[in-house]
Amino acid sequence: MEISRKYCKAVFDDALSAVTDKNHPCHHLVEWQNKEGYRPFQLPEPFSGRKTSLGIAFVGLNPSISHNENIPTYSQNASNGDFEKYDEFYRSRFDDKYRDGDGKLFVEDWNNSNHKVRLWNNIEIFGNQCLALKGRSFKIGEHALLIEAVRYKATKGFLGTSKEKKAAMGHQKKFTQDLIDEGKFSVLVPMGNAALRQLSEVLNFEAPPPSAIGQAMGNSYIGKTEKGTTVTVCPIQHLSYPPGIEQKEAVARQIKKALARCGKRDEFI
Repeated sequence: MEISRKYCKAVFDDALSAVTDKNHPCHHLVEWQNKEGYRPFQLPEPFSGRKTSLGIAFVGLNPSISHNENIPTYSQNASNGDFEKYDEFYRSRFDDKYRDGDGKLFVEDWNNSNHKVRLWNNIEIFGNQCLALKGRSFKIGEHALLIEAVRYKATKGFLGTSKEKKAAMGHQKKFTQDLIDEGKFSVLVPMGNAALRQLSEVLNFEAPPPSAIGQAMGNSYIGKTEKGTTVTVCPIQHLSYPPGIEQKEAVARQIKKALARCGKRDEFI
């Protein structure tokens, strides 16, 4: 399943509004980047990866500021051409051209060097260790997407004061629901307490998951969007600092059970 350009354009247009409209619920994140010295404004991330053949999406709270990555930023003269580059950038992040000789994912920096991304490579390590596809390696951008509950970039999960955070998360809720509805994901894997809590605001659960990721790991939870899209949620500790192998295997068992119910049992060893 691929995410449409229409969805990506909606995120792009929302970002331009956040820059120019001081009353936009996410405008404070634009101001924060400026005050912290991140100029020009780093645009939000709509999703990362071309497709998810398994119907899996790993979910973070919000993307980190990029300190030296050559990423899409705001232009005073934003045009359709800017959107084309923006759209292709996030779709192509996990393509083979961004992999080294060992298949590890990296990003290109401003100074023409590159560096590996711990989270992305740890997601693939988890997939290869614990999901074990038949006859091929697990790759994000092919078998799974990476999405965020809040698309705007900051450091260490910063989303503003309590009032600002509430406004931003409320505004972003519809974008997350629309993405889940469009992606028709079978499984969402929220990474960490904050991502799990935000999904609890986005989905209506049959039995709500506990707020602590340690209690939720190894279990699965059925949730629905307001439009009725059903998805299985399998929480895990944030994979930048992954849990032990037993915990990862417990999460993987729940993911495989959910995918088996969707007719994908034969994908795994």
